[in-house]
Amino acid sequence: MKKAFSLIEVLISIILFGIVYLTITNILSYLKSSNSFLKDFYYNFDKNEKILKTLYLDLLKASSIKIVKKNKNSSTLYITTNNSLYNLSYVCVVWYVNKGRLIRVESLNKRLLPLDKIGYMYDFGEVKIFRVFRNKNRFFVFYKNDKSFYFNFEGKS
Repeated sequence: MKKAFSLIEVLISIILFGIVYLTITNILSYLKSSNSFLKDFYYNFDKNEKILKTLYLDLLKASSIKIVKKNKNSSTLYITTNNSLYNLSYVCVVWYVNKGRLIRVESLNKRLLPLDKIGYMYDFGEVKIFRVFRNKNRFFVFYKNDKSFYFNFEGKS
């Protein structure tokens, strides 16, 4: 009767353990990269949703809207609205692109920003294209960073 393992049995068990270890390591590595991808995807999705929701509410609650075409890829949007991110009663809001970043500034000052430094600024991150078009009382907003987003809106003229 044997009381110990033979050398071949020990080698086979070590090889099997190595195969299982490599398989589990590869699976964990794949799960980590997949988790990182999904985290980035949902972060960008939330950011884009916040941009569109804020802009939509700004336009929906606006009493006056002025659009200035800056260049072929960006517009500057001046809005007087009661949609405030900082719980102000009635604000002047400017959406503009500065050095490739979409900026929203709100102020109580009638002298609209970004010319003055008095106001609350929110940086929505990188943007390639931010354009707003108007035809009478209809608006078309186009926003592009890694993906394109747009919406039509019927508002006040």
